Amino acid sequence: MPELEVRQLNKSFGTVHAVKDVFFSIPEGAIFGLIGRNGAGKTTTIRMMMDIIGPDSGDILLDRKQAKIEDLSKGNQQKVQFIAAILSDPDFLILDEPFSGLDPVNTDILKEIIIDLKQQGKMIIFSTHLMDFADRMCEQIALIHQGQLVLNGALHDIKKQYSACNISLVYEGDISFLEQDPMVENISDYGNATGISLHHAEDIQKLLVRIIYTMVI
Repeated sequence: MPELEVRQLNKSFGTVHAVKDVFFSIPEGAIFGLIGRNGAGKTTTIRMMMDIIGPDSGDILLDRKQAKIEDLSKGNQQKVQFIAAILSDPDFLILDEPFSGLDPVNTDILKEIIIDLKQQGKMIIFSTHLMDFADRMCEQIALIHQGQLVLNGALHDIKKQYSACNISLVYEGDISFLEQDPMVENISDYGNATGISLHHAEDIQKLLVRIIYTMVI
């Protein structure tokens, strides 16, 4: 099933018949080349496909030509909005959850484009709830929780500051006794491992001794 069909397009400018009964179809996901020498009618055809100028006869079957953005899937909305954002080659981009709704292929494409824009010297701000993207792509972050700013600064410095107070524990048994331990700030279950945050980095060895002693005894 073609994503786009051009059927018997004709366009004249005065006595010049610029496009004569052009037809072709393009399947979804294809890279399509419109080839020809200067003046062959390529630009006129593309301008008709983009609805910049209308054909004298024939038509283009773009299924989504008249669709509003809100009628598209979440992923296609994201793509249209991103294209609109970069179309004018801005120096400063703000992207709200740009990866939301995208499949893995389009996610990788978008990441590459963002990295390319960064290498061009663009300033980019994007919001995300996907911490791995922030970790891999950002130099600076600000973390908001319940409307309040809780972290702000260079990601490298933040990771260095807080990693010293965190351990990842893989265990068998019951560690519920740690929930009341004054050294422990927070316990997070990640399935294969449990993350334990302490109030002070110097307490890590004491905590490990307590875990070993309690669970062995």
